[in-house]
This record gives sequence, C-alpha cells and structure tokens, in this order.
Amino acid sequence: MTICQRCHRPLKNPSPSGFGPVCIKVVQPVPEVECDLFGFDIQAAALSSKVRLSEFIGSKAALAKHEIRMAFRDARERLEVRP
Repeated sequence: MTICQRCHRPLKNPSPSGFGPVCIKVVQPVPEVECDLFGFDIQAAALSSKVRLSEFIGSKAALAKHEIRMAFRDARERLEVRP
C-alpha cells in the first residue's frame, strides 16, 4: 500500500501521479514552461516583447499623426495671413 501525496491516506490502487482519486481532482497540473539555458521563460519573454513593440509603434504613429496635423495647421495659418 502506498499513501496519497496530498492527504496521506492509504491507497488501495496506487496511481502513477501519487494522488488518490479525490485529491487528483483537486490538484491542478503544473503547466510546463519552456525555459532556455539560463532559466528564462521564452513564451513570456516573447509575449512581453510583442506588447512593448506594439506600444512603441503605437506611440510613434500617434506622434507622427500629431506632427502632420500641426504641420497642416501651420500651413493653413500661413496661407490665411498672405494678402
């Protein structure tokens, strides 16, 4: 007989996971994370870099649109001033 790793009850039919039939429903499987040689989470790093890149591109696009609007406003003001 073996015991459950979670509740330490004796098990009649041991499972490969080491948990009993009730505890196996409670215990969530640990998600496997793909890590590189130095222990970095590759998927999280890729996701955060995509987010940062989209924010950077968005801010640059907003700045470019603002500069274009200001240039058109200045051009319109110059045309209105001429007699």
